[in-house]
Amino acid sequence: MEKFFKDPLTFDPDRFHPDAPKPYYCYYPFALGPRSCLGQTFAQMEAKVVMAKLLQRFDFSLVPGQTFDVEDTGTLRPKSGVVCSVRHRNHKK
Repeated sequence: MEKFFKDPLTFDPDRFHPDAPKPYYCYYPFALGPRSCLGQTFAQMEAKVVMAKLLQRFDFSLVPGQTFDVEDTGTLRPKSGVVCSVRHRNHKK
């Protein structure tokens, strides 16, 4: 909408920069309200299943010197990413 972005039909990657202003209610990946994405529930369930499978099969540990600082933005997320090493679990013990 033009009230939120100048020339809204043109793709501008700078709109999605973390420091770019984001007017309230103008960008949500699944949308909001009664016309939200039909696949939202499936995508969220799929993400949980994938994460569970990864945690079953691999050991994750932070790379030395890394910290896990949390940023509270309505949901919790790491402030500067999570750099970790991944090792396959040996299930034949």
